[in-house]
Amino acid sequence: MNDLTVKIENDPLAFLPGDPVRGHVQWNLSDAPPALEVVLFWHTEGKGPPDSGVVDQVVRENPGATGQLEFSFKLPAAPYSFSGRLVSLKWGVEAIVKKSKRHEYVELILSPTGEAILLADPDAEPERPRGCFPGWGNARKP
Repeated sequence: MNDLTVKIENDPLAFLPGDPVRGHVQWNLSDAPPALEVVLFWHTEGKGPPDSGVVDQVVRENPGATGQLEFSFKLPAAPYSFSGRLVSLKWGVEAIVKKSKRHEYVELILSPTGEAILLADPDAEPERPRGCFPGWGNARKP
């Protein structure tokens, strides 16, 4: 049996900057690994080279074939979770069984609004506010 699960206390998995992320990892593996690591990190997805950063981690050496590990991380002020047409930035907590390909990932959102920030489409025409200035909404396009 090779079970590995990551549980986060919060539901939904949306956090404000500076919030704590608490949870636990449970495992029931066929062999005892040399170590188990839990990592709080962000990464980018999309066009261009991927980027990532580890913010905090907890490592348990010689954890045994079965067990549970509690963790608590404090989220930083930034970068915020965002989603755009070309690139997105995502946060997550991942449990990694060392010297194995076994890992489990839970995606989080870090934002002052509680939702990933949606980036505007760079090809879309900007939305113009109506009623702010006379004639603004009726301006001619070049």
